Amino acid sequence: MKKKKRKQSIFDQIINHINSTNKWLMLIMIVLVGWSVLNIVTASTTTSVGRYDYNMFKYFFNHLLMIFIGFGGYFFATMIPTKSYFKLGKVLYFIFFAMIIALFFFAEYHKGALAWLPIPFTGQSIQPSEFYKVVMIVGIAIVFDKHRKEMQNLDLKKVEQSMTPIVKLLALGIVVPAVVLIQKDLGTAVIMLGIFGILFLASEIPFSVKKRLLQFALFMIGVVVIFVLASGRDLLTGVQAGRLDFFNPCSKYETGGYQTCNTLIAVNNGGLFGLGIGKSQQKYSYVPEAHTDSVFAILVEETGLFGATIAFGLYAGLLNIIYKVSQGAKTVRGRFIALGVASYIFLHIFINLGGLLAIIPLTGLPLPFFTYGGSYTISLLTSLGLVQRVYIENK
Repeated sequence: MKKKKRKQSIFDQIINHINSTNKWLMLIMIVLVGWSVLNIVTASTTTSVGRYDYNMFKYFFNHLLMIFIGFGGYFFATMIPTKSYFKLGKVLYFIFFAMIIALFFFAEYHKGALAWLPIPFTGQSIQPSEFYKVVMIVGIAIVFDKHRKEMQNLDLKKVEQSMTPIVKLLALGIVVPAVVLIQKDLGTAVIMLGIFGILFLASEIPFSVKKRLLQFALFMIGVVVIFVLASGRDLLTGVQAGRLDFFNPCSKYETGGYQTCNTLIAVNNGGLFGLGIGKSQQKYSYVPEAHTDSVFAILVEETGLFGATIAFGLYAGLLNIIYKVSQGAKTVRGRFIALGVASYIFLHIFINLGGLLAIIPLTGLPLPFFTYGGSYTISLLTSLGLVQRVYIENK
């Protein structure tokens, strides 16, 4: 006589699901999230109280709420099979593209860019382009999966046979970044184009076709630039144009090098082991918005080279795990989702830290985990949920 199988409780199902995920990926994510919460407390108090007269823990509690929502997105993403993304991805693309277009009508310029869409009756706003980065990764992965054979045999001479996947790729990776560029959100447009470029080059499309399509993409970007200039508007804001001259920022302290110079001073103050948690000097109105794009400078000032090395080690470990998940993927969509998320995180790290250390122009992009910001935090944690889902399906 067969024994009846005991029905698992919801708690048991959740535990079993967590056990099926990559433990190292989850551990590094939790450590970085925990560290970010501590860093937000130390970096934001001066801005919160001194500049805006808020409660000193306002940004801390806001960040906790965004992390809570982000973990909701993370667990939701781990539960949804990637084969469901074919329909879901199309819906999300049109939703967030519509929201980005809505910025022209309902948003106001903030720091020179149209990026924040007000949420009615709440006094809050979201950044649709941050969510779109994740949607773009999923969308491109779906196109490569669905049109794999067409991609492998892509021939631009037979345009009628090649139009569907090409149009989809251009809509995902070129059209939306071009709109974001028109809205003067240069850093976000660069990230989007970077992700698209990496996934495109890693695809199975013949090299000759890649070359032609990249030439076309550059042509389209040129058209956008000419259109903006011909309309009588500047392509870059005065602040953005000033940041292009990023060499030796302390010699231009009064004319654009103020922020970068003070971040370098903060890094130098940190020395080997730092000044101690909460003892940063540069956060006292020297480094603008110390809890956002300059947050790493405060981290180094307080924890020194020792803390920076640990942070880099955690980043390296996270990216290595995600890359291995990509290499072990059983489906084309799984491989490109994981590779896209790795590219997404790497580009944010490189561009943020490169700007702070005066290696490249300062862009104001968030640093993964450590920067305060709701839209980016939710998108980042959700993207890691996508990687976990690919890992589950690999097993």
